[in-house]
Amino acid sequence: MNTDTIERRDGYAMRLADEAERYSSVKSRAEADMAFDFQRAIEAGDGDVMPPWAPTVRDYESAKAQNIKHDAPHYPRRRMTVAEMLSDSLDYGNGPDMGDVVKVLSFALKSSDPMVALAATQLVKRCGTKFSEHNAEVE
Repeated sequence: MNTDTIERRDGYAMRLADEAERYSSVKSRAEADMAFDFQRAIEAGDGDVMPPWAPTVRDYESAKAQNIKHDAPHYPRRRMTVAEMLSDSLDYGNGPDMGDVVKVLSFALKSSDPMVALAATQLVKRCGTKFSEHNAEVE
């Protein structure tokens, strides 16, 4: 191998390393921005909002209304809602899970802020009612 070939190979490797570093930096910034926006969306308290930065999912309701079959090549899509993103975030390994949500609800139930305690109590009661409707058995 001559020195010209080695220099070109080393230059190419350096360019690849630079590109990988730039990608990593841009991806880190994008992740930080999305995490910040996610937190603000949760703080706003409306789980049905579809933020413009949210990922897209198949829109089953729209497809049903338009009588589109599941295997159609151009299935309608829509942005995820804040509630769907929160639910999705609880499914990833090495991340938060429903146990963490239960802890937060427990703290909220015991909150000294009456509005927080009331909202948590109402939510837990609604969850308990819905769960018992679907799972209570009489022998």
